[in-house]
Amino acid sequence: MDLDGKTVLLTGATGGIGRAIAEALAGRGASLVLSARKVDALNELAGSLPGEHRVATADLGEGPHMGYAVQWFAFAIILVVGYIAFIYSQTKRGVGRP
Repeated sequence: MDLDGKTVLLTGATGGIGRAIAEALAGRGASLVLSARKVDALNELAGSLPGEHRVATADLGEGPHMGYAVQWFAFAIILVVGYIAFIYSQTKRGVGRP
């Protein structure tokens, strides 16, 4: 998948899985907004990736950020469920079959 010109917000970017996702997305051309708690780790990660990326320190597990994290998580679930429902409806109709 080509992500040139796309911007992706990645929370938890400096952890094991987050770092792997950052590397994969940057390798496909995405411009990243990397978010985590430790600014030094964020800057190190951003500097190690190909392309231009921004960093934003935040602790989404505490304080006012928690409400935003829950809202985005709920939104992501709605999108995934909607996408799965759409694909299912298309396969039931025979769309894409020869």
